[in-house]
Formats: sequence, C-alpha cells, structure tokens
Amino acid sequence: MIWNVVGAYPVRWEVSEFNAEESKLAVETIELKYRYFTIPTSLASLGL
Repeated sequence: MIWNVVGAYPVRWEVSEFNAEESKLAVETIELKYRYFTIPTSLASLGL
C-alpha cells in the first residue's frame, strides 16, 4: 500500500521490549499527525 502524506510529523514513538536471549521480534510503532493524505490510483502517478 502506498500513501502520499502531507505535513506529517511524529507525535508518539514506542519500541517494544527487547531481550537478546529470546527469539521475539522487536516492534516499533510511530504515530503521526498530518494535514491530509492521498492514495495513488496507480504507480504511474508516482512516476515509477
């Protein structure tokens, strides 16, 4: 999925606990404030 996000800035950032002795994933979460976003209808609209 692709989003074009305009005027975005982070307001919250979290990282799950990490233990190198366990085989678990570390999960990073970021929350953004933004003015607006659009979803391109095709990759051609992005010049790809």
